[in-house]
Amino acid sequence: MLSIYRELKAEYAQFKKVKALDQAEKKKKKDKAQKLKKIKKKNTVLFFFLFISFEKGLSKYDKGKFSEAFDIFFYLAEVEKNISAQSALGYMYAHGIGTKQNHKNAVKYFKLAAEQEIPKHYNEGQVNIIKEIIARAELNLAIMYIHGKGVLQDWHKADEYLQRVAKKDYKKAETIWNRYGLTDRQRL
Repeated sequence: MLSIYRELKAEYAQFKKVKALDQAEKKKKKDKAQKLKKIKKKNTVLFFFLFISFEKGLSKYDKGKFSEAFDIFFYLAEVEKNISAQSALGYMYAHGIGTKQNHKNAVKYFKLAAEQEIPKHYNEGQVNIIKEIIARAELNLAIMYIHGKGVLQDWHKADEYLQRVAKKDYKKAETIWNRYGLTDRQRL
């Protein structure tokens, strides 16, 4: 009789362990499902926020609310590594729009925009827009190197960036070469 009691007790203990494991597993699954739901909701909100933010930043800029536009672009440039925001932030730093003029920071953000890879999931229209933004960032870097603003004056680096811009068939590179007297024969 004692052995049956021990067996039943052992089986009951095993049953409780299995039940506890099942409950723990169910709780884990439920917690995981809730986390995934939160992440999806957060990502949807984040995507919406980011999409709206750049547009909102442009809107603030157009309305003359430069410090608000600067804050939006700063977040997008730093946190989301948004190429458009990086280029816009470089421009704002270069010209002291919405912030104190800082040529070193302008160069930093122009470089960040110029050196980024175009995301592979972009469609052709998006790729063309991003290529132009990158070309503008490279063009602005060339100008910074020509004038020695935020960097040491370096005609070789300026020419390097202008050549990168010209390869993208961005016509403004030719204009800059001509403005500073860098004809094909004189280019470095």
